[in-house]
Amino acid sequence: MPTVTAYLLPKPAPKPSLVGRRGLVLAMATVALLGCGYVTTEAILPPWLHGDTGPIPYVVPAACVFDDGDRIALQADTGKFIARCNNCLNNGTDVAFVLAPSVQGHPSTIWKVFNTGRLGTLALQADSGKFLARCNDCATPAAYIDVDHWSQGSFAQWTCVLANDGRIALRADTGKYLARDNEVDSSLPHNAALIHEDDWSKAWAQWAVDRLPVSAACTFNDGEIIGLQADTGNYMARCSDCLPNAKFPDVVFAQSSTLEPWAVYNTGNGKLALQSASGKYLTREYKVVPGASAVDQAFTSISDFSSHPWAEFTCVDLSNGKIALEADTGKFVARCANCLPESTDSVAMDCENPKDDAGAQWTVVRSA
Repeated sequence: MPTVTAYLLPKPAPKPSLVGRRGLVLAMATVALLGCGYVTTEAILPPWLHGDTGPIPYVVPAACVFDDGDRIALQADTGKFIARCNNCLNNGTDVAFVLAPSVQGHPSTIWKVFNTGRLGTLALQADSGKFLARCNDCATPAAYIDVDHWSQGSFAQWTCVLANDGRIALRADTGKYLARDNEVDSSLPHNAALIHEDDWSKAWAQWAVDRLPVSAACTFNDGEIIGLQADTGNYMARCSDCLPNAKFPDVVFAQSSTLEPWAVYNTGNGKLALQSASGKYLTREYKVVPGASAVDQAFTSISDFSSHPWAEFTCVDLSNGKIALEADTGKFVARCANCLPESTDSVAMDCENPKDDAGAQWTVVRSA
């Protein structure tokens, strides 16, 4: 699927004549470009605006343009960075706080950006693999990091707005903005990240974006051959006709003593596809093995990963020399002990937090 970019769409207006439509949009683009800080793109505009003229060059604020998988840090007006903080509210939940003095040495300040498909909205994934979200169905305005995947609701999706001096503001689905506490809520610790400002004009509701290099652990050239070693020392490997009652012939285990080669491909949307030696790709398959204790099992079942989200995986750098692979469900690829009737260690997509599950942590062995 193509990457969706955050576009600025015009507000509803009276339907102009066909002759004036293109001139109207080009004039708007010219004004914006003269103001700088924008990039030109090919916009998706309402049919009434472009008529039969085809796609029209339009402008997007550069500060709000991200590719899926981009890694960023968000710096507040105090100079400190917004970070995931575990149990800072004494409830065992991860909450966003503006407390880190720097990015270096603080992996919880790093957020992976994804375009949600709704124009202008983004999702922010923490180092834990979970997403930044407005607390849904609760009274507190705190920003939690407890959503498995942004597709669970609009409360985990943020509209990026261009603020002052190249900074951005993040508007929640309620219309309020993410902001540093600034001691407005005495019930919460100082400098919590709250969704409470009605507009972004306050300095504490604006964020400087620090764009970070893509993690080396998750950077691969198309066609690069790797092995994936489990916490047991064994490797992820395809096994043909090892489960006679399964829907697909090639199941994936994590019990090979020798390295199984996988060719890595970048999918174009910030994710990876893994091709086995048979030419087929690693896939998440739902309820295809009778008697399996995990509903999503790993197989190699398709010859083309395009348009198959269940064959695309988000790489997460765990900052311990290992990676995690997130499936399209928001759960992670993991070694699964005794999950299949005929196997000690199969591979399933059943882990919610790879930080807490050694079986979901994979060592990448790169070919020389």
